Amino acid sequence: MRLSHRITLLIVALLSVTALSVAASLIWLGDRALTSRADSDSRAIAGLLADGASLAALIPGIVTQEVGRQMIAEATLAGMMVDAARQGGISDYEINLRLAEAAARTALDEIWVLKPDGLVVYGTNAQYDPPNPGQRDDSLAHAFEAVAQGRRWAESKVPLELPDYSKPMAFAAVRLGDGHLVVVGQNLGVSDDLRRRIGPSRTIETMVGQADIQAVWIFSEAEAVLAGTNLGGHASPTPAELAGVREAIQSGRTKTVAAKGATSVVSPLLDADRLPIGTVLVRFSTAAAEAAAHRNIAISVGLAALLLAFGAVAARLVSGRISGPILAIADAARAVHDRSFRAAMLASVGGRADEIGGLARDFTKMAEQVLAREEELDRLVALRTAELAERNSQLTQAVNAIQADLDAARALQQAILPQVFPDRASLSGKAVMTAARHVGGDFYDFFMVDEEHMAVLIADVSGKGIPAALFMAVSRTVLRARAIMTPAPAECVPSANDEIVSQNPQELFITVFYGLLNIRTGDFRYVNAGHLPPVHVGRAGIARIPCSRGMALGVMDGLSFREDRMTLAEGDTLVLYTDGVSEAMNEGDQEFTDQRVLDSVGRHAGKPVGDILDGLVADVAEFVGEAPPSDDLTCIVLRYLGGGTVSVSARGGIEADA
Repeated sequence: MRLSHRITLLIVALLSVTALSVAASLIWLGDRALTSRADSDSRAIAGLLADGASLAALIPGIVTQEVGRQMIAEATLAGMMVDAARQGGISDYEINLRLAEAAARTALDEIWVLKPDGLVVYGTNAQYDPPNPGQRDDSLAHAFEAVAQGRRWAESKVPLELPDYSKPMAFAAVRLGDGHLVVVGQNLGVSDDLRRRIGPSRTIETMVGQADIQAVWIFSEAEAVLAGTNLGGHASPTPAELAGVREAIQSGRTKTVAAKGATSVVSPLLDADRLPIGTVLVRFSTAAAEAAAHRNIAISVGLAALLLAFGAVAARLVSGRISGPILAIADAARAVHDRSFRAAMLASVGGRADEIGGLARDFTKMAEQVLAREEELDRLVALRTAELAERNSQLTQAVNAIQADLDAARALQQAILPQVFPDRASLSGKAVMTAARHVGGDFYDFFMVDEEHMAVLIADVSGKGIPAALFMAVSRTVLRARAIMTPAPAECVPSANDEIVSQNPQELFITVFYGLLNIRTGDFRYVNAGHLPPVHVGRAGIARIPCSRGMALGVMDGLSFREDRMTLAEGDTLVLYTDGVSEAMNEGDQEFTDQRVLDSVGRHAGKPVGDILDGLVADVAEFVGEAPPSDDLTCIVLRYLGGGTVSVSARGGIEADA
C-alpha cells in the first residue's frame, strides 16, 4: 500500500476515533446529566416521604408517652379522692359511685384500688360495675409489683397486654400512704386514630401520578408492606426492589435500583435515635429521560458523520504533500545502507523551507558523516582484531604456564604426605586428602618416633588455595621436626606453636590433633588444638574420644595445651577427619554434619579400615551431589591390632591414599 494511502487511512482513523469519542462523550454526559437529575429528584421525593413517615411514626409514641403521664396524674387525683373519702367516713358504696362518676367524666375506662396482694377494695370498669366482694385482679398487681412493693411511687405502662383483657390497654398506678394501689386504665383508640389522621397514606395518594411517580410503598422493619399505591398495573415490588429494601434497612442509607423503563429509590425510615425502623420505596418512570437520551444520540451521531466527511477530504489533500518527501528520504536511507548514497538524491527535497526540507538537509550531512566513519571504523576493527588475537595467544600461554605450575604444586603437596603407614604388625590404617582447589590447606602425617611410639596428626589450615598450601607445608615441617625432638604431646604442640607464630606473616592459623600411640601397650596420649575430636570405634560402641579443645596454632605464642590419654584395646579403631567432611555442603546449602559422620562409620565399623574410609568418602560424595567442593576433605582411619606378632599381610595390608 502506498504511503499516501496509509497517511490518508491514518488521518481518517484518527478522525473516526475522535468523532466517535466526542459522540460517546456527548451521549454519556447527556445521559449522566439526565440520570443525575432523575436520581436527585427521586432521592429528594423519597426522602420527603421517608421523613414524613418517620414523623408520623414518632408522633403517636410522643402522644402515648404524654398519655401515660396524664394517666399517672389522674391516678394520683383518684388516690387523693379515695383517701379524702375514707377519712370523711364515706361508705364503700359511695366511694365506688364517685369512682364511676370520675371515669364517666374523663377518658378513663377503669379505676381500681387494690391491695398489694391483688384484692380489689374499690373500683369500676367500662360498664361502671362496682367490684364484687373478694374480687381479685392478680394480673394488675403483678404488672405493677414495683409500685406495690414500694420500689416506685408511680408507674405507667402504655400499652399493657393482660390475660384478662381482650386487647392491650394503657395503665398507670400510684401507691397510697397505706400501701394500697390506685390503678387507672384507658383504651388505645386515641393513638390509633391519630396515626390514621397523620399517616403517609394521604401523602402517597397525592404524590402518585405526579413527577413521573408510578408507585409508592412503605415497609416495616420486617419488610412487610404497611401502606402503598400504584398506577399502571404495577401491583407489587420487584425482587430487585425488595433487595434494595433489605439493604436500606440493614445499612440505614438510601439505595437506588435501576430497571428497564423505571428507577426506584429506597429511603430508610428512622426513629428518634436515627435507627432504621422501615423504608419508603418510590418507583419513577424514566420514559422522559430515555427520550431525551435518544435525541442526544441522534445529534451526536450527526456531528460525528460531518466530522468524518470533512476529515476524509482533508486527509487526501495532506497525505500527498507529506508522503512524497518521506519516500525520497526512505530511498536515501536504503542507499546509505548499501553505501551508494549521493547528495544529489535529496537536492529537490532539501530545497523546501519547512521541517521536511530541514530533515532532508540534516539527513544528507549525517549520511556523509556515517559513510566516512564506517570506513574509519572498518580500519580500526581490523587493527584491533589483530591485536586481540595476539593478546589471546599470550594469555593462553600464561594460563598454560599457571596450570602447569599448579599441577606441579599439587603433585608436590601429595608427595610430601606419607603414602603408607609404618610397617608394624600392630597397626592397620588408611588416609586420604582431597583439595577443594588445585592445592589445599589440610594435611595428615604419621611416623615412628622410636621403636614403640608412632606419632599421628591431622591438621586444617585456615583459608584455601596456594597461601594455605604454603602455610600447610611450613606447619607440617615444624610439627614433624618438633615431634621427633620432643614426641610428648604436651611438649611438642606448644613448641611447634611458638615456631609457627614466628613464621606466620599472613597471620593464618591451623587446627591440629596430635597423638602419640604406644604400639605395644595401646596407650594413646594426645592434644587437641582447636580441631574436631576423633571418632573411637570400640567394643562399647561408637563415640568421640574425650578431649579438651585448645586454641589453634599460629594465633599467639606462649600457649600451653592440655594432654589427654586413653588406652586402645585390640581391634579399636580411630577415625580422624577435618571439617571438610562434616561441613561438606550439598546443592541446598545443607551440611553433612558430625552426626552423619558417626552414622557412616557405624554402618562400616566391622569392615577393614579401607572399607570404612571408602564408605565415609562415598557417603559424603553422595550427599554433596553436583555441588562444588566447599572445603578440603582429609580423613585417617587407624586400627590398633594389639601388641602381638600378627603379620601385616594377614590383616589386610597397610595403606594410605592421598
